[in-house]
Amino acid sequence: MVPDENAPTKSAPGGACVFCDIVQGKAAASRVYADDLVVAFMDMQPVNRGHLLVVPIAHAAHLAELDARIAAEAPLIPVAELGRVERTILRSALYEVLYSAATPSGDTMRDAVSLARIYAGDAARRLVNGVLGSVSRSGGGAHSSD
Repeated sequence: MVPDENAPTKSAPGGACVFCDIVQGKAAASRVYADDLVVAFMDMQPVNRGHLLVVPIAHAAHLAELDARIAAEAPLIPVAELGRVERTILRSALYEVLYSAATPSGDTMRDAVSLARIYAGDAARRLVNGVLGSVSRSGGGAHSSD
């Protein structure tokens, strides 16, 4: 099902999100797929041929808070200096741990640590494990009883 471009969506405060504008049809994009949850479109600055972006229909309201939480848990490593893989893994896993009750924290942590080890090495595995473990132990999150 293709979302109605005129239907209300959860968007950024003040309409400051280019992805919300694309989802709502207010900004031009070469869409290749859409359903009730996501919209996929061609990247304007592709890394390689066929590079797509897949964004959720609902605005990720807590995204700005994730880097601050990562910085608080790993203060010796500036978030901006993390590799793209490490930063992406930490952001997505931290979002699941803090704001999503759909997946148990333990499962999220195991998957994130495994991805970090496979795609970024042992140092990244230790970083991801440390940050997520610290957040989990602090009791913060959607499923702090895990």
